[in-house]
Amino acid sequence: YVYTGTEYRDSDSFLLQTRYKVLQDLIASFDTELMSIKSDSELFATRRYKLNNIKLTPKITYQTDKSIIASLFYNYQNKKNTTGNERLNQSDLGTEIQWNNSEKMTLLGTFSYINNKFIGNQESVVGNQMMEGLRAGNNFVWQLQLQRQITSFLQLNISYDGRKTETNKPIHTGSVQVQARF
Repeated sequence: YVYTGTEYRDSDSFLLQTRYKVLQDLIASFDTELMSIKSDSELFATRRYKLNNIKLTPKITYQTDKSIIASLFYNYQNKKNTTGNERLNQSDLGTEIQWNNSEKMTLLGTFSYINNKFIGNQESVVGNQMMEGLRAGNNFVWQLQLQRQITSFLQLNISYDGRKTETNKPIHTGSVQVQARF
């Protein structure tokens, strides 16, 4: 029997979303989010932190007759650990393309360039939490998802994710899922 003590996690989030239809096929949006993340651990001092985060996300979306949706977005995040010295300024520039083939299939692809300007120990629990598993410096993240309706109650999901940091080799992850709905 190993006793690891009690742990506590909590988060609060406030989100303001605005959308404006610029043209028939063009939508501009801007999201603002304020977030607070708290973690406490009885035995592990590295798991005690409180993060304050502000996230700003402008986005332009172009949508044709429901079959193709393309977006260009920018995320800016400023995160601060109020119980330590860790700080993060994150810039994320990305694109997303979705193709819908009637009601049977959807293909989604995303690509992001993420620049993390981090102060603190990026190997720590709080550093990993703040950078969401990425590293300080330049990062690339991409994803492909295929969703196919096989029958009226059976759905196939295939997902591929990849990421690359300045210093590490690319990491590739894939999954296949079949869902049955009753």
